[in-house]
Order: sequence, then structure tokens, then C-alpha cells
Amino acid sequence: MKTSTSINTKNTSYSRKYRDVYIFECSNGDFTKLINMRKKSDICILAICDKSLFKDAFDNGADSCIEPDFIKEELDARIRALKRRQKEMRFKDTALNTSKMSIDLKNGHVRVNGNHIVLSPAEYRTLTYLLLNKGTLIQKREMEMRAIANAPFGSDHLINMHLYNLRKKLGNNAVKIITVPRRGFVLEIV
Repeated sequence: MKTSTSINTKNTSYSRKYRDVYIFECSNGDFTKLINMRKKSDICILAICDKSLFKDAFDNGADSCIEPDFIKEELDARIRALKRRQKEMRFKDTALNTSKMSIDLKNGHVRVNGNHIVLSPAEYRTLTYLLLNKGTLIQKREMEMRAIANAPFGSDHLINMHLYNLRKKLGNNAVKIITVPRRGFVLEIV
């Protein structure tokens, strides 16, 4: 997910794009949006709030916190640390295997029945995300956020295109990607 965030601090206005990090600004102690985001996704969340609210932010799902009067270098360092930890967790297991398909997570190789399958980066992210969450309904918006970089809101046609290509390239004998109308997608192992 790329988030374009414009942050106004006491001394400066800061705008930058972040990938795989959600910036949550909380000045009034209302963590409803943070709680809802945590329920929907495992994306890294950085909360910008007063130090007195750090404990509440962490208790409600934030991965890191920073005070509103931060400096640019500190924000960048915290985001790099979050991304590094997320990457370390993502590659804790180095392969995803089924009886007919294997995905080498470190090198990005996909094999079906021993044959190498070439996937686009978006197809690869879509497949790995579905496989990591096999048997679970993945909502369309979550798929946009997690699998398709720079996806504009409401880009259902992009998701459908990538899923069509995946189904075509993988065939029906390795995995089955089920579309649940108006809800999302489920991956089942065949």
C-alpha cells in the first residue's frame, strides 16, 4: 500500500509516500479508526499522538508511535524499522508449499507440478497473500491495499484482471481462487 500522507507538525509540513505503513494521527484519544484498521489488515501502523497516549495506541494495535513534533529523520527511521521488522516476519518461513505448488518467498519463484511459472509482481503479491491466508475470506479493499501497489480506490477491475491471469497461469489443479460476490476472495488448496 502506498499512502500519500501530508503531516503538519509544529514546525513543518511534511508530505511523503510510504509503502506498507499506515500513518494514524490521533489528537483526541479516539482510536476507533486504528482498531478498525487493525481488524482488517496486518499492515504496519505508525501512530502520531501525544506521549500520554502511546500506551493506548499500542494497546489498540499501533506498531510504533511518534509525537506530533517529530523531525523528518526520526519519522523516516521509524518507518524503515517497521518495514524491516515486517520483512523479517514475512520471510520467517522461506517457502509456501502445497502438494502441487511451491513458492520460494526469498527468491520469488513459483512452481506448479515442478514447472516454473512466470508471474507479474502484482500477481505474485496477490498469490502469496491469498496463500498465506488460505481458506479465509479476503475483502476486495484489503486485496487492493495488500497486493496491488498504487491501486486507486475502487480498482476492482485490476483485482479481477490479476485473478483472471493467476487462474489462467496456475490452472485448476494447484489452487482454486473463489470469488465471493460483493465480498471478496478465498483461496482453496486442490
